[in-house]
Amino acid sequence: MRMSRVGRADEAGAARRSAWCLAALVAAVAPSARADDSMYCDGRLIVRGMPAIEVLRACGQPDQVQTSQAERFTSLAGPTVPRSPNLQVGRSRIVQIEQWYYSAHSDRLSRILDLEDGRLLDIKVGTVP
Repeated sequence: MRMSRVGRADEAGAARRSAWCLAALVAAVAPSARADDSMYCDGRLIVRGMPAIEVLRACGQPDQVQTSQAERFTSLAGPTVPRSPNLQVGRSRIVQIEQWYYSAHSDRLSRILDLEDGRLLDIKVGTVP
């Protein structure tokens, strides 16, 4: 069976519509924040690993802050301390976790900064919950 040019054009149009529908679906289901390596505040570059005090100096007080604590475990297993499924040898400590929210930028998306023990761990762009 031979297909006419009109038939092929209809198929191509249907394929394009399907691709657009798929792209719209992926955009709708995607998380509301994306990670960035850096951002600018008043012309200063803010990057992961910076101390919180430097971020405050450049960006000012955040619009919103959420704080919590978490326990972090550091394993000491290695060549001199064998691993065992029933015994964990290591050190546990409590860390301070903060999320700073800076909103109303030119692109209308908020900057969400994740800090742990006074250091910037991650920068996300998204909507404030």
